[in-house]
Amino acid sequence: MAIPREAVRWEVGSVPFVFVAGSLLHFTYDWLGRSFWMAPIAAIDESVWEHLKLAFWPAAAFAVVQAAATRSRVRNFVLGKAVGLSVAPLAIVFGFYGYTAVLGFHALAADLALFIAAVTLGAAASLVVYALPDFRAPGRRAGIAVIVVWIASFASFTFNKPPFGLFHAGEESSNHEDG
Repeated sequence: MAIPREAVRWEVGSVPFVFVAGSLLHFTYDWLGRSFWMAPIAAIDESVWEHLKLAFWPAAAFAVVQAAATRSRVRNFVLGKAVGLSVAPLAIVFGFYGYTAVLGFHALAADLALFIAAVTLGAAASLVVYALPDFRAPGRRAGIAVIVVWIASFASFTFNKPPFGLFHAGEESSNHEDG
């Protein structure tokens, strides 16, 4: 099934927006005086987990605007956005641990390239779901559930970090402190 051109334009347009907004969001917690209310949204330390927020929240904000403009003309919009909002952070996790395992270290240029690639994969994943047969209400409910799980996870694990490396800043931490 064909994907509306308008949906493709929005997804392509989301990539630079998420890159710029996510880059700014990296520093927002410090810029706003380490505000408690900002912690679930902005990176509070240099852990991989905190960097997932930089892809998720700008893409989610963009999706709200996108929904107002296109949702009625795009099949599976909510499910597609949920998949895209999940693919980008998961690509960051697998990509970061993959490339650092191979190289033995991490590099800012590689992190930035990974971020752009992950956001692009998320947008592409949304497009793939838009092309599927219409899932209607069950798809919307599943999409909403996935988004709620991400939001609850960011709210919870920001303040109650599990004892896994993903949630804790490594030796490369320099811009933020553990929160």
